[in-house]
Amino acid sequence: MVTYVQEQPLSSTEAVVQDQIVVGRALPETIVVTPVPDNPTYAYAVVNHKRVIFQSKTRKVVRIPE
Repeated sequence: MVTYVQEQPLSSTEAVVQDQIVVGRALPETIVVTPVPDNPTYAYAVVNHKRVIFQSKTRKVVRIPE
C-alpha cells in the first residue's frame, strides 16, 4: 500500500492546510481523498506537498510516507 501511494503522481487536487498533519489526527473534511484500490480500508491525499495515508472511515492519519 505504501509503495502504491508513493508511486502516484502529486495531483492537482493537492490541499494546503495551516494545521500540521500528524499521525493519529483526522484530516479535515475539505481535503479531497483517493481510495487505495487494493485496500479500500485506506485512502490517501496530498497535503502540504506530502502524501498522507489514512483510514477511509475515520480519516485518521496512519502514515506519512517519506
